[in-house]
Amino acid sequence: MRKGVSPAVSYVLLLALVVIMSVAAYLWGTYEIQRLQDTPIAHNMESQMISVDQLIQSVSHGDINFTTRMNLYYAKGVMQVDAAHNWVKYTAQLNAEVYDRITETPNATCNSTTYVIQDSDTGIKMSRMPYTNVFRGGTGQGSQAIEMVACYDDVQIEESIICKGRSGPRAQLTARKLGYNGTSSKPIVEVKIC
Repeated sequence: MRKGVSPAVSYVLLLALVVIMSVAAYLWGTYEIQRLQDTPIAHNMESQMISVDQLIQSVSHGDINFTTRMNLYYAKGVMQVDAAHNWVKYTAQLNAEVYDRITETPNATCNSTTYVIQDSDTGIKMSRMPYTNVFRGGTGQGSQAIEMVACYDDVQIEESIICKGRSGPRAQLTARKLGYNGTSSKPIVEVKIC
């Protein structure tokens, strides 16, 4: 008898090695493709949230009953109105690490000098985008729960009874000025996301 491995056993071992490497490459490639697809979602939503901020500012300075609409497109996540905080909020779970961890202490309100706020519901700290009322942030490593808010100290946001929010991929945001708050003279803007 000869020493060594028979050709059949070596063929099976070689085939098993090729299959294991193929499966590993497929799983790694699938993860990387998903991560690369999720990264632009956050940057696209930043641009749309800036447009939402400009739209609400425009409506708040208009006449009573001034109404305008905009279409929103987002592959993942939920867009909603949070009237308790005067926020229009976008949240999503992405398979990419988009935002760095924020270590600064958050403020309770989002006035013009605030740089960092924290959502009491999710615990996510968000930093202000320059020259806007939009804050953004995320939590987690590798896979992140992200959140963006258009936050107002000088406008009272009211949610619509009909449409308070919607998950993707598409929604229509309607903003209408209802009048002024009698105690603080803030403009009241009703936001509907359907």
